[in-house]
Amino acid sequence: MVWDETLYLGGYPGKDVVIARKSGNRWFVAGINGENMEKELTIDLSPLGNIPTEIELIVDGNGARDLQSSVVAPTDSKISIRLQPYGGFTGGWE
Repeated sequence: MVWDETLYLGGYPGKDVVIARKSGNRWFVAGINGENMEKELTIDLSPLGNIPTEIELIVDGNGARDLQSSVVAPTDSKISIRLQPYGGFTGGWE
């Protein structure tokens, strides 16, 4: 896959990071929690342009190596995601 654009959406070294990458008309967004504590991130997607009404994500489940699908509805182009300690998420839309 060839990336047309990569944007940093938030984070702090050693704590967490969220990036978005675009290939054609499809955006991919991903983030990781670099700390040993659960946290909730609010991510502003407005720099990405047209935001869908729902975004399907793959997020951490309750146990180690447990993944689950989650659908979030952006409010004012922002989404909130709860990350497990050292966990992460990924998703995309067209």
